[in-house]
Amino acid sequence: MMSSDRDKHKTEYDTGIAGYIAAAALLVILTVIPVATLGRMAVGHIPVTQYRENILGKYKMITLNTALSEKISGGMYMESNEVLLGKDGWLFYKTDTDGEPLYDYMGINSFTDEELMRIYGNLSEVSETVYSKRVELRAKKGRPVFLPERDAVENSVSLAVLTIPNKEQVYSEYMPDTVEKIYDTSRLKQLSGYMDDRGHETVVMDRYVPIMTYTDVSDVFTEVHDDYPLYYKTDTHWTDVGAYLALTQVMDGISERRPVIRLSSDEDDREDKSPASVLDEVTFTEESGFVGDLTKISATQDRFTDVTYKIDGDSIPDRYRTNSKLLIVGDSFGDAMQHVAKYCFKEVRFLDIKEYPDKFEEELDSYEPDLVILECVERYLPRLLELDR
Repeated sequence: MMSSDRDKHKTEYDTGIAGYIAAAALLVILTVIPVATLGRMAVGHIPVTQYRENILGKYKMITLNTALSEKISGGMYMESNEVLLGKDGWLFYKTDTDGEPLYDYMGINSFTDEELMRIYGNLSEVSETVYSKRVELRAKKGRPVFLPERDAVENSVSLAVLTIPNKEQVYSEYMPDTVEKIYDTSRLKQLSGYMDDRGHETVVMDRYVPIMTYTDVSDVFTEVHDDYPLYYKTDTHWTDVGAYLALTQVMDGISERRPVIRLSSDEDDREDKSPASVLDEVTFTEESGFVGDLTKISATQDRFTDVTYKIDGDSIPDRYRTNSKLLIVGDSFGDAMQHVAKYCFKEVRFLDIKEYPDKFEEELDSYEPDLVILECVERYLPRLLELDR
């Protein structure tokens, strides 16, 4: 046997022994910690119901467990209840208590026809609420409610629905080989197809007018994801790049309907209107040292770092600037998008969808937005079933 081969096998043997020793040590620690934790809780008169929050060395144990599982598996696996180790340092969300992103990716959950119909009805109801509130406010201000035919259409888009794919769908090439797609049709694909088939028009003043638009950015994101960082590697959310691209897709869709939103230039004479061209004309500044939520959950901040891409508001072209007020209703993706939207709209507010409908009409009354974007990321789509509750 060659010397290099002996050294290689010796290294593999030493690594294996080290792994077993670490595993044995971990078992001993796991035996001692519960007893020590309960003892400390008894002394401090801490209720047993708060056991999880008071486990001794909780985050150090998470770090040790994560590092140990990755070492034993040769970097192919990382033990975590909520974080999945992908390829090339990508981390993915595998929770089943905050949506079901892995089931979405595998295609093993789906909507029934009745659920799709209910979601469509709920969104239409939201849109009609916004439109009715606009008419009511016009009447209170002494402005004409029944507008000329053209103005009625131009002022009628009240709601823009935006759905966003999970990170796992867009950057699927970095998913581990151990997670396979079972079916190609996801809940998001179901909803997108249903919305496209039904159209987005509602009867207002005895005629159909477009009071709701629908935008799903799945195809657009897939088209450009190789060249643009739409999501963070170590976080569940999108970057400014992804948020800006989605916002421009919504605004372009609204412009086709000629709503109340007035952009700086009515004419769009671009020869290249591709998503890539939209991103290429805007400046994003890279900043290193970002700590993603998935690294925090898995206690791997010291091993995985990320980069943020801050948008330069001054570089946004005039056609995506408007002297209008925007209300975003949605989840954490909408919360992140408002920081990009502030460069495009005169004023922007965000309302967590969990506060719908209690605070929704209050915002419509006090804020009087020109446009409402109802945003929902793929893993939270079931929330759209609850809008009528």
